[in-house]
Amino acid sequence: MIDIDLSKGTFVRPVWTEQTGQLEGIFSQLNFSTKGAKHNEKRRIVFGSIVRAASIDPDHQVYWITNRSKHQSENYPVSLKVMTTVVEAMQMAGWISLVPNQLAKDGYARRWTVSSELIASIPDGLLWFDTMPERPRLAKHQLIKINHRTLKKYHLQAGYRLPAKRHTTEQLEAIQSELEELNTLAMTHSFDGLFSNKGEPRTFRGFYRTFAHDLFGAGRTYGGCEQMSESKRLNIMIDGEPVSEVDITSCQPTILFSRSRSNLQMQALEESPSGEDYYQNVVNGLNNLLTREQVKAIVTKALGNANFPRDRWPHGMKVKGVKWQSVANIFLEQMPFLDLLEPVKEDTFTLQHTEADILFRTLYGLYKYKNIAALPVHDSLVVPAIHAETTAAALRSTFWYKTGVVPRIKVKTAQS
Repeated sequence: MIDIDLSKGTFVRPVWTEQTGQLEGIFSQLNFSTKGAKHNEKRRIVFGSIVRAASIDPDHQVYWITNRSKHQSENYPVSLKVMTTVVEAMQMAGWISLVPNQLAKDGYARRWTVSSELIASIPDGLLWFDTMPERPRLAKHQLIKINHRTLKKYHLQAGYRLPAKRHTTEQLEAIQSELEELNTLAMTHSFDGLFSNKGEPRTFRGFYRTFAHDLFGAGRTYGGCEQMSESKRLNIMIDGEPVSEVDITSCQPTILFSRSRSNLQMQALEESPSGEDYYQNVVNGLNNLLTREQVKAIVTKALGNANFPRDRWPHGMKVKGVKWQSVANIFLEQMPFLDLLEPVKEDTFTLQHTEADILFRTLYGLYKYKNIAALPVHDSLVVPAIHAETTAAALRSTFWYKTGVVPRIKVKTAQS
């Protein structure tokens, strides 16, 4: 069995130097084919960074970037060749060995285990210096990213075209100003337990928003914990408090459902229609033939293609021995609004734009009017558990105000 679980091991960021000199005696035991102070200065950084990562990992397992272009893009003070040289020397010394039955993935090394002998020889009281410290707070020009969007070939052949970009300088500056204000408020709070996608501890630098094509496509807010797994997000501490994750159930399907009612008069919140867990409704309708995750994946693909398939299973999702037509009928029975999907006019980018606006408005309001710190994760907010009910009420109210529908809200905790 091949294990490619990237949640294991501690990432080696080759930037650390040890200041007390207590590692020098251990480092000097390594044999290299070339000598020289300049060579060894770089090698010490790699060796020290591996030792540091292994000493904080519960299983003393480590990994690093092995893709040359990825390594170069990080602008580390050492080359990938130096990394390889030090690892080979440590392997020759019996201090590091590959974890068996693993494959490299996504340009990262297989897991290596640092020997108990080396771990036991690491002295106490080491003092580490980061040669590439965390970057400073996000600057104004970093607060908005507008990504290029392309249409698929078959959409172009069908005559679909992206509209002309519609945003103005004034609109751009208005969003930047809100983000600057939001970040000023957020910097008065503390966030502990944040990790990068490489598993490294990180500090909060502020929020930014990413749009597609122009300011009317996508628009999610990033900068906190969106790359972390749910279990790790629930271990974050905000202002020293344990957290809950307040989630909008079936968020984009509920927004699409609200579009089917767009020509109806807005009702008071208490009298408005409620969203449902549409994914689970399909699971129940299919008598558990598909899991909720499978149903969600099929819907997500339909949103991305702006089309729910009628004739065949989506690529890679077929269940052997089951005809798609009978499955598709249940999907459309539970989510008839999937018929509203249309490239450019109503697809994952337009739905995500509404979703992102709901999350940002709620996030902004919590900071500005409630002094409640929160971290966004696409369709949910991570907040101190003591503020979960307030956050749920705020999300519910904002969603209703934007769509005319009251969503289902789920509160997740580390114990749930």
